[in-house]
Amino acid sequence: MGGGRYHVTSRGNEQRHIFRGDRDRQHFIELLAAWPEQFGTRLHAHVLMNNHYHLMVETPEPNLSRAMQWLNGSYTTWFNVRHRRVGHLFQGRFKAFLVEDDAGWQEVGRYVHLNPVRVDALALGKSDRSTRKLGAGEPPSPELVTRRLEILRQYRWSSYRAYAGLEPAPAWLFTDLLGALCGGRSVKERCKALQVYTEDVLREGLPPRPWEGLIGGLILGSVTLSEVQAAALLAGRYYVNIHTALNPGGEIRGFLVTPEPGAMGLLGSGLALLVLLRRKWRA
Repeated sequence: MGGGRYHVTSRGNEQRHIFRGDRDRQHFIELLAAWPEQFGTRLHAHVLMNNHYHLMVETPEPNLSRAMQWLNGSYTTWFNVRHRRVGHLFQGRFKAFLVEDDAGWQEVGRYVHLNPVRVDALALGKSDRSTRKLGAGEPPSPELVTRRLEILRQYRWSSYRAYAGLEPAPAWLFTDLLGALCGGRSVKERCKALQVYTEDVLREGLPPRPWEGLIGGLILGSVTLSEVQAAALLAGRYYVNIHTALNPGGEIRGFLVTPEPGAMGLLGSGLALLVLLRRKWRA
């Protein structure tokens, strides 16, 4: 979709590591740096974990699939030669979630940047989050909060340090939009506001993931049915079925977008869409 903003993620095959060391991570960053010239994409945020990565990508042209094919394919070829291996590196195709509004973009940005601390060792793993949902669990100690903040701020393979003003942002990282969403007039004020928005949750517990409890892909935002249809066309002029889901109050909770028979497999593109809406249905 031209002009779309996406949260993109890709994981290692069989949950294996896709980065075995810093040289691997550095090469992947070099590929990301080549994206703007190669495809005209805008990379807003990133984080590299051991067995997966997250990106926040804007595509002025409808070429996300082509850009991702180049990124994962180029890295796999390099990785296999370097580590003397053959075969698939990534688990299937990438997954992409279309984010429609700025509020969703801000929320996804925080989620991406907090990935390095979403671990059991910092009491922020899946089991800990489940416990807090039930209203159980103890508040983190000051020592634990300090450790969480240290790891987040020191993590090299993320765009967070650039957004928080801890290091200069590289020329290929597009920080204008996400960096301004938390407020502030000057660059210094915007960095501080984003840092507060991101780090304050570490003093208690992480907020729910933006799409927690949902199945399939996701569009975050407040959109009309016609806008959903337009988004579903993406890059290939696909025809789609749009299935609505309403709660008892009449609010649309989502549109599940699936391809018509013979539509060349929208789902196969890695872009199954479930639209999360935030307003009442208007006929």
